[in-house]
Amino acid sequence: MRSFFSMASESRDKGAMNKILSGAIASLLLTVTSFGQTNVPADTSGPKIWDANKQAWARWDSAEHKNWPDARETLAPQAGELYCTIGPALVVGKGELPDIAVRSDTVTRYGGFIAGEYFVSSAISVQASFGGFADAVEATLGSFHATATAFDVGLAGKLYPLQIAEPTRFRIQPYIIAGIDGAFFDVSANTSSSASIDPAAIGLAGAGTDILINSQWALTLDGAYYHSLANTDAKISGVGATPIEFSGVFVRAGMRFRFW
Repeated sequence: MRSFFSMASESRDKGAMNKILSGAIASLLLTVTSFGQTNVPADTSGPKIWDANKQAWARWDSAEHKNWPDARETLAPQAGELYCTIGPALVVGKGELPDIAVRSDTVTRYGGFIAGEYFVSSAISVQASFGGFADAVEATLGSFHATATAFDVGLAGKLYPLQIAEPTRFRIQPYIIAGIDGAFFDVSANTSSSASIDPAAIGLAGAGTDILINSQWALTLDGAYYHSLANTDAKISGVGATPIEFSGVFVRAGMRFRFW
């Protein structure tokens, strides 16, 4: 028969073993739970990006991850970035002088543009542009024939619908554009008669898309309908000043580069 002290010793040994087993199981469960949580963002609000170095999720707007080649290569521009775009442009337009029932010929002309673009957020940008078109306006009145080279300075806003919720990794990013241009004209006439056109305010609205190449470069293509916001005057010697309206469409294609 075992003594009382022997039974007490065995009881103490079993209690110690149970404590060790319980601690081991708790440690294992904590390790598994922690491992699972490293693969799921703790905070589900806002865009996230996987940090392979830290094996954890990080916020997309973190400066530490902003310029990663693998993270930026297929992502649209982010807030605070500045871009420059340059390329050719095409305009199909006409001018109309309603008071004397004269409509200029509808012409197709080629030109070019350069634009600077600042992103207020990943979904909204502001673009300032300058462009030029040779002989963009052409009109005939009897023996009088005149052409006008047009230069425009514009300010437009762009909205990227796919970026409203959070940054996406699509290489193709469509956008909507709307703005106001100031148009300036250099008129040439085929006779001794002189002619000039006052500067005009022009509104435009259209759509386009960016095709992202990498973190620095993108192709951009857009088109818009434009119309003068108010009549401006065309002055022709022998006729005097008469209001003129402008309308048409333009198409631009360019290469975009990120400054920062």
